Amino acid sequence: MYGITAFEIFEEFRFIVEMLVAELLFLIPFAPMKKRFVEKVVFLFATYLLIALGYFGWIRLYTTIGKHVVIIGMWYIVLTISTYFFCKILFDIQVVDCLYVIVSAFCSQHIVYVLIHEWVESYMDDYFKTRLLLYIGMSIVGCSFIYWIIYMLFARKLKCCDGKLYVDNFFMRTFYVMILIITVTSTFSAQHLFRIGEEVRGFGVLWGIMTCVFVLGIQYANFKSTVAMKEQAIISRMLKDSARHYEISRELIDLVNRNAHDMKHKLKALRKSTEEERDKFIENQMSNIENYQKLVFCDNEVLNTILAEKSLYCTSKSIVFSCSVKQVDLDFIEVTDLYALLGNAIDNAIESVAKFKEENKRVIDLTVFSKSAFTIVQIENYSEETKTVKNRLPATTKGGVGHGFGLKSIRYIAKKYGGNMYWTNKNGIFSLQVTFPIPIMPK
Repeated sequence: MYGITAFEIFEEFRFIVEMLVAELLFLIPFAPMKKRFVEKVVFLFATYLLIALGYFGWIRLYTTIGKHVVIIGMWYIVLTISTYFFCKILFDIQVVDCLYVIVSAFCSQHIVYVLIHEWVESYMDDYFKTRLLLYIGMSIVGCSFIYWIIYMLFARKLKCCDGKLYVDNFFMRTFYVMILIITVTSTFSAQHLFRIGEEVRGFGVLWGIMTCVFVLGIQYANFKSTVAMKEQAIISRMLKDSARHYEISRELIDLVNRNAHDMKHKLKALRKSTEEERDKFIENQMSNIENYQKLVFCDNEVLNTILAEKSLYCTSKSIVFSCSVKQVDLDFIEVTDLYALLGNAIDNAIESVAKFKEENKRVIDLTVFSKSAFTIVQIENYSEETKTVKNRLPATTKGGVGHGFGLKSIRYIAKKYGGNMYWTNKNGIFSLQVTFPIPIMPK
């Protein structure tokens, strides 16, 4: 009779639970959850625990050739790859990003295995086999501590990617499949060295740890590089907008200067003009002055720059741009983030109202104000009804990768500063609100 102890059952449960928890460690701050998340988590954990018991049938099937390391390793490789379905069922995530998470989670789990469970197996196996509850408690505490370190140093920072890290193509998928195979093979090779003898045990431990740390380091470096490229794109857009704003400002200032230079002669001629001609002259001058004043919304230079440029653009497209900026402090938001936030929000509104021919619907209303301990940016505009929602955002029909940063970028910026983004699209009016907690400055 093939006997199975409670200790052996826990060891198989332990691996898959640690693996799934590690994946959640990276997925929760990274990708949007799907509906009925909690129910699915419970069901999938129960399913994978039952699958983990299949290890004993797998080993028994191959008793004729013994518990060879290759046979054992194949089981864990297949089980690790199968967690792809765990990620896809629970989260809205691309295939390549899913592979990225699995690689990171496996490395995290293997670090826990080497530092805790391999040590127990090597030196205190007999002791803990008769004290299973103590071993379970030690496993939970040790695993939680190591996962907490990995979360603080790496996993939590993935939230700035807003659910998408890489371009999901065949090359990137193949690359990460190879990374996963190489990582798993390398770590299992190191694990096999544990059992050859005491003289190479230390080398095996070092090999396993260094492999996982190295791969996690590469993962982190790739993540930082991707974020840096996104920020560089925002900076490039900011510089482009600044140059365009400068040209518009210069043209209007030149216009005002020319009017001032000609004012003396025009006023003299105005004495001999008819009342209708005088009224027309006054209206023209008032229009020029109002256009110049539109360049000044508030004291914040960055906010003023983007609002002035968008206001003049709306005027050229016969769109009414109503803007109210009350006494607010936006200095805690980085320049690039403020540009991206307002630029995307206003661009989306312009694109939406430009579809309407009715003048009363070509209106955009922007308000920036403070309430309690929050700074709030709110924009409303007429919009066609949104029929579909994807990733908790209104689906877009725009094609091409060059179209701005969109609502995903706005949501990312809100999260970056501890805030939230809310949107509604009811009765033909789209409303977007971004809320930021105001930082408490030390006295």
